[in-house]
This record gives sequence, structure tokens and C-alpha cells, in this order.
Amino acid sequence: GTKLVRSLVELLFSDPAVTKIQTDPSPSNHRAIRCYEKAGFVQEKNILTPDGPAVYMVQTRQAFESLRTVQSFKIKGKWS
Repeated sequence: GTKLVRSLVELLFSDPAVTKIQTDPSPSNHRAIRCYEKAGFVQEKNILTPDGPAVYMVQTRQAFESLRTVQSFKIKGKWS
């Protein structure tokens, strides 16, 4: 789940034209919401879509790059 989403996010942000990624899981899909949060997405607001209620979640390039820097720092063993 989370590894796949993180890989997809990395692939999407490899295109310099992409500045933001958004998704809209169902509010009752707690596992999906948690998976997206672990991959760096942030809940913005609840919305109504043609398919019903949804949680609008986004990840910006800036947040992605910051998260990637922190993860790289942890991997190198310099996080205390």
C-alpha cells in the first residue's frame, strides 16, 4: 500500500511540471486515508463528488521534497 503510493508520488514528481498531487478517498475508507497520510498527503477538507462524500487530500512538490530530505537524513543514520 504505502510503498506503492510513495513510488507513484515519486514518479509523478519526476515530471517538473507536476506541482501538486491530489486524491479523494471515501471518508469511510480509513485504511486508504492512513496510507495516503503515511505517504505524505495532507487532508485539506471534506468534499462532495459525483460518487459521494470524499476527503480531499493533497501533496505539494515542496512537501514531497521536504519529506524526502528528512527520510534521506534518517536513512543515513544521522537522525537522533
